Amino acid sequence: MSASLLRGLRILEMLADEPLGVSELARRLGVDKAGVSRTVAALQREGWVDRTGRRCVLGPRALVLGGVADGAVLARAGEVVHRVGRRVDLTVVALRVAGTGVQPLALHEAVDAGPLREADDAFEHLVCTAAGIALLAQLPDDAVRSHLSLDPWPALGGDGPRGPADAEGLVARVRAGAAAVEHGWTAPGLACVAVPWPDLGPAPGALAVVGPTSRVSLRLDELVRVLSEAVAPAR
Repeated sequence: MSASLLRGLRILEMLADEPLGVSELARRLGVDKAGVSRTVAALQREGWVDRTGRRCVLGPRALVLGGVADGAVLARAGEVVHRVGRRVDLTVVALRVAGTGVQPLALHEAVDAGPLREADDAFEHLVCTAAGIALLAQLPDDAVRSHLSLDPWPALGGDGPRGPADAEGLVARVRAGAAAVEHGWTAPGLACVAVPWPDLGPAPGALAVVGPTSRVSLRLDELVRVLSEAVAPAR
């Protein structure tokens, strides 16, 4: 088995646990960053890896092969995010829990999605985004406490939670039926609205709208309604 193939397999194994940047992948593999970049680019071309900001996540082929999500789940996620994205003219993403962070399953990217590309920290810990809060709200209390046991606590901006107590309050609101909302947590001027999507598959899921704070804030009630309708179980 060639060294490049082994490297690719190790990268997929690591990304199954959590999203990682090229630098961290290179550090863990003990190889140069340029070589990892070439391997990631090849994996991305074939659908094994996707890039979100500066982090790498599993692509659709790896998700299906690894049993993380079957083809029906990915197809459903893709159909919903594109339908909602066209309706609201904003970026829409479907996500699931992945280790300590999140794994995007499908993305509809709006034309003005620039800030989303800069939100690298959004996929590091569940507490870093409204989507992560929507995912946390579906986990048992002990799992929530484990996810919130961070030292140091992430340096979130805007109205992001400043510690575990703030995050627990946000989780409680979502469990009570509210949407999770963020303003400027991981990127200035970027807002997100998210709702749980428990019916997406075997792992907790969430559906989120992301866009400029000015546009999201003005349409907050509408966006919450559209998201809630999209994830409602079929009758």
